[in-house]
Amino acid sequence: MQGVGQRVRDQRGDLLAAQRTAMPLLAPRRHAQQRGAACGSNRLWIHRWQCPDRGPDCGGLALALGSWHPTVDPEGLMTSNAPLLTIGLPVYNGGTTLRAALTALTTQTRGDFRLVIGDNASTDDTPLIAREFADRDPRITIVRRPALVSAIDNFRLLIETADTPFFMFAPADDWWAPRFVETVLAALIAAPSASLACSRIAMIAADGTQTVSNGTNTLDGDAETRLRQYLRRPGDGSRFYGIHRTALFQQGFAALTPMPAFDWLTLIPGLMAGTHIEVPEVLMHRDATPIERYRDWVLRLEPNPIGRVLPNLRLARAMMKMLPPPLRRRLFRDIMLMCAASMPNSPYPAARSAYANLLNARRLLSRRA
Repeated sequence: MQGVGQRVRDQRGDLLAAQRTAMPLLAPRRHAQQRGAACGSNRLWIHRWQCPDRGPDCGGLALALGSWHPTVDPEGLMTSNAPLLTIGLPVYNGGTTLRAALTALTTQTRGDFRLVIGDNASTDDTPLIAREFADRDPRITIVRRPALVSAIDNFRLLIETADTPFFMFAPADDWWAPRFVETVLAALIAAPSASLACSRIAMIAADGTQTVSNGTNTLDGDAETRLRQYLRRPGDGSRFYGIHRTALFQQGFAALTPMPAFDWLTLIPGLMAGTHIEVPEVLMHRDATPIERYRDWVLRLEPNPIGRVLPNLRLARAMMKMLPPPLRRRLFRDIMLMCAASMPNSPYPAARSAYANLLNARRLLSRRA
């Protein structure tokens, strides 16, 4: 029987046609009210950002990005003949969704990129689908692992070999609007001080309901401010799937070892170097990961019982090592609070219960104060 999530994915082809037609406009205030609430797929997908003072033809992003405009290119990159972007697609037995993902990527309105498929020794029809697309699209390269490696290593091998200025990961079970690359890459090129740009992302639950990701918000200010904003509100980590400046992203993977929430750590060098931009349009769909799967990952990746109680403990230690001493001292409290806040992801019910009790006690004390 076809699941609801699969039926939602099957409907996405219809949305491609809707994307190419005139799109209804969503005013900023109304959009802000809907952000994070369940919405219909069409509303989340095909809206544009309207500037009330300048109309729908203002370029669409001026409200959120200040002076940003698609034609701004301070580094002269938009006129380059060489590919600017590498898309790394890690996949393991993703035959049920790979075709839809590759179709969405190969039909982007901006197509000057390289697409590298990292097949992690799949045993289903993933290799056949990948070869089918590669045979008819010279932008696609397939790297097949002879034996199964960890998911972290499969991701790492894709980013380490990239030699273009920009890079993005594209998991085989995600989906992108036709304008994702064009719009997000233009935003990043237009902001030389930014290390990452990401659109808003629709998260699809197993029952088909949709919410807007809480992990793509803009992070600006100086390095300490950006890092503190991120540590206090990491959200669901969806910014990891935006477009990065390759050299900074590679630094995040340089000393990476398997650990829960490894993707959070990879963003630290970029946040020390530059801002994160949120493009205020929903241009990507991701399947929401059930909390039970995160807890399973903690059991597999964390042999230490203390680490299973505090799933982000190794992440916190790695962050401390990565930061220069002045930032390490000033951000110590925020890193420790981030570590404690990971207890709801613990596979141990007692740890989750203890964290809930601490929160309740804190609320009671704040009311009495």
